[in-house]
Amino acid sequence: PVHSSVALGFKKFGAIDATAFDSHVVLKPISQVQLAANIIFSVAKFVRGSVQDGLLMQEGCDASNMTDLFCSARVPSAIRDEISRSDWGKAEHVAVLRDGHVYFIRVFSAQTQLVTDVASIQAAIELILKVTPLSDNSAPVSALTSLGRDEAASAFTQLVSESPQNASALEAVQNAITVICLDTEAWPTPEVKQKYMLFGGVAEAESRWYHKNQIIISADGEAALNYDRALTDRHAAVAWCNTMFEDVQHALLSDFPEKSKFNCLPPVKTVAVPADELVQPMKVIFGKSFANNIRSAKESAKKLGERVCVDYVRIPTVTLGLHADAFMQICFQLAYFMLHGRLAPTSQEISLSKFYNGGMAYL
Repeated sequence: PVHSSVALGFKKFGAIDATAFDSHVVLKPISQVQLAANIIFSVAKFVRGSVQDGLLMQEGCDASNMTDLFCSARVPSAIRDEISRSDWGKAEHVAVLRDGHVYFIRVFSAQTQLVTDVASIQAAIELILKVTPLSDNSAPVSALTSLGRDEAASAFTQLVSESPQNASALEAVQNAITVICLDTEAWPTPEVKQKYMLFGGVAEAESRWYHKNQIIISADGEAALNYDRALTDRHAAVAWCNTMFEDVQHALLSDFPEKSKFNCLPPVKTVAVPADELVQPMKVIFGKSFANNIRSAKESAKKLGERVCVDYVRIPTVTLGLHADAFMQICFQLAYFMLHGRLAPTSQEISLSKFYNGGMAYL
C-alpha cells in the first residue's frame, strides 16, 4: 500500500446541523482559501497557546499523547523508521502542497513570535495559488513518500546526495508544524471524500506527504485530517479535531448568532505580514535520472489509486445485533479468507485516554 494512515473527515464548515441525518444547513459559502487560512490560524493558536499555557485539551483527557500531532515526522530508514520531533516553542511554519509543489508559510513572526493574522495567511495562500503552475509537477518530491519504507529510505538518501541543499529542504518539511494539502478537486460525494482524504485518489496522488500528519482541504471547502498512527494517538487526534472544528466554526460564523454554539481557543496577539515575506517555495536540486525515479513513483501511486475502491453504504448494524466496528472486522476477515483461504490474527484498540500517558492500547 501507499500508506496505512488513518483519515478523519470533518463536518462541513460554515454550517449548522439540521434535523435530517448527516445533513446540514450552510449559513455562508466557505472558499478553500478562507477555510485553509482559518485552519492554519487555529493550528498556530493551538501551538502557541500550548507552549505558553500547556496543551489545550478537553477536560478529563490526558494530553501527553498530543505532542507528536504537530512538529513531527516519520523518517524512513532501511532497517527501522525514525521519528523526527522538533520543539513546539521553535516552530515557525507550515508546509503547503499544491499539485505536487511544496511551499512554506511562516505563521509566527521571526522577531516577536507573534502569530501571523488570518488576513495575512489568506493572502499567502492566494499567492501560492497564483504562482503554482496550472499543470501538475512532473517530478514531485512528495511522490517519494508513497514508496515502500525501504524504497523511500533509499530514494531520500539519494536525493540528499544529489545536492547539499536538499537535506535542509527535507528538514524544513520534517520540522513544519503540519502539512496543508490544497486539492484542486471537489468532494461531491461521500465516496469521493473518503478516497481523497485517505490517499488522494488519482488526481491528487502527488499532493500528499505521507510521512507527516496532514490536513487536506478540498476545492469546495471541505477538510479532513490524515494522520500516521506511529505519530499520533487516535483519541488525541479526535480530541484536537473537535477543538479545531469548534474554533474555526466560531470564526466563520462570526456574523451569525449560531457562533455561540461553538467554543473558540483563547485569543493570541497577532501581526500583519506581507504575503511575499511569508511564503517560500521548497527548493530541491536533482538530475534527469533521479527525476525519472520520481516520475516512476508518481505513476505507481496513481495506478494503485485506480485499483482502490471505496464503497459507501449504510448497514443497519443495530438491527443485526452488531456494533459497526465488529461488523467491519467480520468483513475484513471474510475478504481475507476469500483471498487467501485462511483467517488471520486481528487486533482491537482500547482507549486509555483517561489515564496519565494513556493512549491506545492494543489487544
